Amino acid sequence: MTASEDQELLAFTNCELLDKGNNTTLIKNLSNNKELLVQHEVAVALTHLSNFKTLEQHSFDLINIFPQLKGDLKGTNTVLKSVRDAQMMVSADITVRNLQKESESRRAPLPSTRVFIITCDRPPALHRLLDSIHTAGQLERHDSIFVIDNSRHTKNSSENQKIVDTINHSSGEGIIYFGASLQDKLLNTLLDSMPEEEIGIRFLLDSQKWAFESSYGLSRNLCLLLSVGYRALILDDDILCEAIKPPLSSSGLIFGDGSNRKAIFYQSREQMQEVRVQTGFNPLIAHSKILGESTRRALSLLQHGSLNQSALNGSNAAFLCSISADSPILISQCGSWGDPGTYNPHWILNLDEASVAKIVESPGGLSGALSHRACWVGYDRACLSKNANISQLTGLDNSYLLPPYFPIYRGEDSLFGTMTTCLHPNSVVANLNWAVPHFPIEDRKERDAKSPIVGDPGLGLLSQHLSDNLELKTQANVDNNLKSISAYFLTYSEKSKSEIFDIFKSERSKRLYEALANLKVRLNSTNIKSRSWIKYLERGIEEIETGIKTVNLLNYEDSEINVLHHQKFASDFSSSLSAWKLIRHESKSFTSAIC
Repeated sequence: MTASEDQELLAFTNCELLDKGNNTTLIKNLSNNKELLVQHEVAVALTHLSNFKTLEQHSFDLINIFPQLKGDLKGTNTVLKSVRDAQMMVSADITVRNLQKESESRRAPLPSTRVFIITCDRPPALHRLLDSIHTAGQLERHDSIFVIDNSRHTKNSSENQKIVDTINHSSGEGIIYFGASLQDKLLNTLLDSMPEEEIGIRFLLDSQKWAFESSYGLSRNLCLLLSVGYRALILDDDILCEAIKPPLSSSGLIFGDGSNRKAIFYQSREQMQEVRVQTGFNPLIAHSKILGESTRRALSLLQHGSLNQSALNGSNAAFLCSISADSPILISQCGSWGDPGTYNPHWILNLDEASVAKIVESPGGLSGALSHRACWVGYDRACLSKNANISQLTGLDNSYLLPPYFPIYRGEDSLFGTMTTCLHPNSVVANLNWAVPHFPIEDRKERDAKSPIVGDPGLGLLSQHLSDNLELKTQANVDNNLKSISAYFLTYSEKSKSEIFDIFKSERSKRLYEALANLKVRLNSTNIKSRSWIKYLERGIEEIETGIKTVNLLNYEDSEINVLHHQKFASDFSSSLSAWKLIRHESKSFTSAIC
């Protein structure tokens, strides 16, 4: 066998397993219609080979997963070779060639960009960001700039409008202040033109309806409706319009997900300001160069050379087989320099060993790192992935039909990312390897190591359930996919209260057991000898085990979960999704009148 064959990256995916009795299973490769009859145990083992690796790496994984293999590396490798020779595995090399294949059709020039700043009761942050945007320049490259003001206090909204007016007057810019008055005007315009869709419209856009809730998604829905047919660049108000080089850097790019992110923690923001290295380019322009491009074009821009199979090492084969050279980049994200932006600080439990080692070796140690909230978190190289997670500066190609955000609760970005993938199964997310400064105005010291590791599941739990139940069933027709998502939420509202409770309980337990298994593997395999890290992992295991017991002990009768309340939300959101295309269409004429 040649050296190249030894190093070939392979994965098992897109195959159907049919039980044929007598402990045998027929494997049918849905890509090439090849078939192979194997023992049932072999078929089960193959389902664990979903990421691109060498046959030797796969063999090592299998003998660690299945004790019954008794460490027989040679025998396991022999079986895998026969599976490969039967053409039951997909090759990373062929996948790379498909991703770089020349397209016969060319897309029209990319739509213009519109910039949106989301702000809420933080005039100093807004002023700081607008100053940095003006300093970064190149504003003429964008069709328009909006400030979406969701402030709850009149004093702050008045101050925000004065800030925008002053900058416009002194610089000659035409920044559009989209405050309560224009938001009400848009809402009433939609209600007048589509009175039969009032429930869905108010659910997405009525600020009075959500006056006592944290409505992160509502402002983002406004951004979507004001950018139909454009590419939208959405900025949190507490960032700066600067691009910072990652302190860790690698060449090329990778295909992955949030688990590929890395982090370095610092003692303070002041230290970060001293060591930061700017890229020298405008982050808004950098997003616009990738956002909306085809995957083939993005590979050319991000890879700086020909792609080879090593970029696929360890990546999910099902994702890579679901996309092509023409797959569009519908979402672009970047890293964070300063506060990581997460409400729960325990995201570091998902970081790689190298990042954790740097944390525990830092002057403040693990506890200090979580308390100071001064870090870089991002990618050491560009990363193309399936689902979006979170970014303080996000690009959305809204010339495609994108879903609305759930207007309230945390985790709205995770749910939006999952719904986007359900609408466009062939789409890709570009995670850029540079970061933007993120320095919140308010004190966030309560988000420290003492925070519960098992917190409120939020919309993230719903996002995972949606992905499990719908993502693989979606098709190329985006309209049908939108109907499927709407039906998914409507189903919740039509079930009995006890059924909904049981679904929540089952899904919560499933995710906690997954988290528990990951922490136990990590504790048993970590090479970091720091006592603080070991105790942290042990604490995580203990809290999750307690969380599982709590969930298991829940009874429908004494549960604090307001099932009827959330069923009404599911019904209203389903109505919003059904009317979403019409809402987008009606918003275009409104927006053209103010731009």
